[in-house]
Amino acid sequence: MITIKTQNEFNEYIKHDNVLVYFSAEWCSPCKMMETVIEEIEKNREDMEFINVDTDRLMRIAREYRIIQVPAYRIFSRGEVKKEFSGLMREEEFIKILDE
Repeated sequence: MITIKTQNEFNEYIKHDNVLVYFSAEWCSPCKMMETVIEEIEKNREDMEFINVDTDRLMRIAREYRIIQVPAYRIFSRGEVKKEFSGLMREEEFIKILDE
């Protein structure tokens, strides 16, 4: 998973097809748990790119996409949000949402 450092970097990645954006914060325990789950899923998903946005460091992006709780997820395709969901979940649940 690639950690996004700037607004420009974020803007470039979301132009790609099938990008999961994982919104998190360092202080968030559920986020740390989900990071492990997402990294495990990423190993088996060549059809999707995975990026991470720290909502405390990149607040403008978090506000733009109305992230009010973390962990939160948005799937982008060519700059458009195709799916959004949030919360702590098991790997099976997460994969099911990705595949819907």
